[in-house]
Amino acid sequence: MNIVIDWRSIDSEDPTSFGTTNAYPDENSFTITSPGGITRTLLAISTYTTGSADRVTTKFIDTATELPSGLPVSGTFLPAQLLSIYNDTSPIGTWTLTMADSTANNGVILHGFTLNVADTTCGDAVVGPSDQCDDGNQSD
Repeated sequence: MNIVIDWRSIDSEDPTSFGTTNAYPDENSFTITSPGGITRTLLAISTYTTGSADRVTTKFIDTATELPSGLPVSGTFLPAQLLSIYNDTSPIGTWTLTMADSTANNGVILHGFTLNVADTTCGDAVVGPSDQCDDGNQSD
């Protein structure tokens, strides 16, 4: 599973005004909640440093090699809490991405996000006698 978020931290409550100074990305946090009610923190408050921030695309996946740090940049990062908790749970239903800013008068803009869920119950590209599906097939 991975989650891709296209976002920007702003130094204003008005989403049409990005401001010209500090966007305070250190005040931002992101969580994802599954249809079954399991919540995981993707980005914790104080992960980033204070400073100006541009629009970025952040991919969270358990196999990444580093946590986000410094100022926000586009890239692939480890989530604050591993997403493997969702393994073997049904992905069907409404997922909720929550983005927050810990203080008033600042904000965060969500331009879009994608949740990619892979079925890990089968999918080794080899059809075995007990497989009911396989990711390597044209049709399952």
